[in-house]
Amino acid sequence: MQVLETINHGGFGRVERVLLKQGQMGARKVFAPAVPGDDVEKLRKRFEREVRIQSLLNFPAIMPIIGSDLKADPPWYLMPLAECTLADKLAGVRNNGDAIPTVAFAEANSG
Repeated sequence: MQVLETINHGGFGRVERVLLKQGQMGARKVFAPAVPGDDVEKLRKRFEREVRIQSLLNFPAIMPIIGSDLKADPPWYLMPLAECTLADKLAGVRNNGDAIPTVAFAEANSG
């Protein structure tokens, strides 16, 4: 796996665009808390819990986890790379309030 760029970052860590060995693009979320301190271990456990729970979910509107290494330092998990964000989709329908529920639930209704 080759890290190409950082896509975003938040409270738990950063999301990177990665090139997988199979030549596909993916998104890797890496544990890197925005505010290091006494709660880092608590946040790490919460990150690991997020991975375990998300790995069990099979719902079209939830991005699946396709790989992880929670023993790595720092731990990370891998997802397919989304084509766009929900914010991008909502910006496209901002002037059409009737379309917002359609955009928000399109994935859930497509399966």
